[in-house]
Amino acid sequence: MKCTAHTSAGNNCKANAIKGSNVCRVHGGSAPQVKAKAQQRLLAAADDAAAVLVQIIMDESKPDNVRVTAIKDLLDRAGLKPVEQIEVTTLDESVIDREIARLLKDLESSGSN
Repeated sequence: MKCTAHTSAGNNCKANAIKGSNVCRVHGGSAPQVKAKAQQRLLAAADDAAAVLVQIIMDESKPDNVRVTAIKDLLDRAGLKPVEQIEVTTLDESVIDREIARLLKDLESSGSN
């Protein structure tokens, strides 16, 4: 959505409005009260949007790809996104060797009791 404010020359502002508002950051969109109200509007609309997604999911006449996309979107909105990055760390071989030796020692000492 474009900003509904006007420039000092009287022309329409061509900037994009901040999400949830009708003005850009230059025309008041960066003000804390405007940001707060925009956030309230977005949160209020989220319930309606989720309800529409649920209707799409339940509508068996919709193509499977549409329903799957709606399911993914609904899960994303609920904060149930899939893991995007997996971190793998490797250990130095000497660390592994020391740990194996420690475990073997513990095993031997527990077996002698």
